[in-house]
Amino acid sequence: MRDERGAVTLFIIIIVVPIFLFHAVLIEFARSLLAKQQLELAVKAANRSVGAAFSAPLQTYGLYGVPFSNETKELYERIVRLNSGHGYAAALYENGEIQMERSLDDPEVFSNQVMEEMKYRAPLEYARQVTSKLKQSGLSAALQDFSSFGDKAQELDRLARNRDEQMRRVWRLYLDWDRWINDSLAPLAAQIRALEPEHSELRKWNPSEMRRSLAEMDAELTQLGQAENRTEELERYIERLAQARSELAARIARYERWLAELSSLRDRHRRIADQVNLIKDDLLAALEEAKSWNDKLRTSISEWQRDLGSEWIHSVVLIPDGDFTFVRGKAVQYDRELRALANETASLSARNAETLASELDSYIGSWSEWIEQVRAAKLEQEQREKQESEQREEAEREFGNWLEKLKQLFAGCDPEQEEQEQKLYAQLKERTDAADHDDKGDYADGRNARDDAVGLGQMIGQLAERLTETVYVNEYALVMFNYRTMGGNENSASGDRQQQTYTLSKPSEHPLRNQEVEYILYGYHSCQANYSAAYWEIFAVRLAIRTLELLMSPGKAGPPWIVFLIALAEGAAKAYQDTVKLKDGEELALSSKFAPSLTWNYKDYLRLFLLLHRNKDDYVKRMQALIELNTGLRLANHYTYWTSQANGSLRSLFLGRYQYKTKVEAAWGYY
Repeated sequence: MRDERGAVTLFIIIIVVPIFLFHAVLIEFARSLLAKQQLELAVKAANRSVGAAFSAPLQTYGLYGVPFSNETKELYERIVRLNSGHGYAAALYENGEIQMERSLDDPEVFSNQVMEEMKYRAPLEYARQVTSKLKQSGLSAALQDFSSFGDKAQELDRLARNRDEQMRRVWRLYLDWDRWINDSLAPLAAQIRALEPEHSELRKWNPSEMRRSLAEMDAELTQLGQAENRTEELERYIERLAQARSELAARIARYERWLAELSSLRDRHRRIADQVNLIKDDLLAALEEAKSWNDKLRTSISEWQRDLGSEWIHSVVLIPDGDFTFVRGKAVQYDRELRALANETASLSARNAETLASELDSYIGSWSEWIEQVRAAKLEQEQREKQESEQREEAEREFGNWLEKLKQLFAGCDPEQEEQEQKLYAQLKERTDAADHDDKGDYADGRNARDDAVGLGQMIGQLAERLTETVYVNEYALVMFNYRTMGGNENSASGDRQQQTYTLSKPSEHPLRNQEVEYILYGYHSCQANYSAAYWEIFAVRLAIRTLELLMSPGKAGPPWIVFLIALAEGAAKAYQDTVKLKDGEELALSSKFAPSLTWNYKDYLRLFLLLHRNKDDYVKRMQALIELNTGLRLANHYTYWTSQANGSLRSLFLGRYQYKTKVEAAWGYY
């Protein structure tokens, strides 16, 4: 048996070495994982440190963006180095990089930060100031009815005026017809009567017999003229025969003139009948079109009664169908009778002229009675239209006078700041790439206050159905930027005091004074243009409310559109006074009739217009431009999200100079 000394030792070595190697590998693996974790934590800490370096001026607007510069890179690397390379299992930071993304210049990024800033405040503020007041007062639904009233009243007026235009055409054609009767048919009847008594005598003549006798006389005279031996007695016979022949020829010529005159009378009568027939066709076409408009008017009245009730409808003139039938029947009757008389004239050679003249006189007399009715109907329509026209012109003239007074309010800009404001607006224009044509000085040019009032009334009526996320952007504009009455009387309201406390951007100190929200809303590049737009729309809303109040007051009479115009003119006076008070910072009741206890100020109307126009993209673009103007910073250079990576190395404990390479990546952002 061999010596077994050392066998146990060898056996243990054989067992321990693999175990040692296993643990060595495990230790190296654990060190590499710990090193990578440390480097990753260092990178994340650096990302957070970069995030803490946001721009303070932008933060006052609730925006968080990091400017990308060498300082940002140095900060990142410094934080990574400070938080890596320490301890037994630590990777040594070698290099890395940081990439910035999603700048505040991106409208979507900007909007997301705005909504994050405002989502806890804007809905409550908006509901308190706009939606709840409109709903509580019932004004929202009433303005919807007001818009319907205006639209339907104008539609009734349009239909009635189109019908009346065609009826004027009917009366005009009847008068054209009458001129043919008086100027042509009456003289024709007189000429026919003047044919007697000769006419009755000539009717008895036999033209064929006279022409045969004339031919015989001509033949006999020719034969006698050839006789060689003519006695005195023959000469006297020839003379008597020639005299008789001359008299007979004169009679025949007289008869032919009579026939020519009858033919001329026939042609004249036929021409009169043909012209009257053409007039009749045009008249019936105009009458049919008038009836079509009248039928549409009747249908519209039925819809009005269904939707808005029967008030004011009694003043709308609606022509009964029987009247159209009667007028049409008269036209057909007189045309038919005239053509029948023309046929009688064509056969005048066979009948008594006095009888035909009497029939024509009877026709003319009957026509005269009818045309007097036509003139009376025409006069009645003209008087009604004249009265309505005078009422319409008076209301529009008064309305226009108030609009002219309103335009005198399109001011309020500080003349001393005009030059500075022009430079500021030039910068804004360049930033927003605005077109030249939007630099108007008078918002009212080319606009229709009546249509704007009706349109805004309808939009307000639909307001509850149109609430969207844009309220955050809208409220952000009112919180972070200044407007016409900021700092005035209206800021005594508790909500405005809270806003001043909440706002860090100090809107009252911005270079573009008291007009930023108006610029955001309308986008014109002058103080006067933005103010005039705001005043005009405030006036239009107040006009809608005031007109609605007047329409609901008793004592209004007349066609709906005339009533609407009169109420509009009276409402314009009150709307003008309201606009003056609102621009001066006062608070007014939403409606003295619907909501005397609920009030709005100038800011509330801006809030309303921001929602009604819903130009979120334009609002964002203009707010970005204003923030850059106020801070002097470029939003395109401030980022809200970044990715980073770092490369590190870990020296092996067991393999001498061998190093493990590690790489980590991380991302961080404000949302």
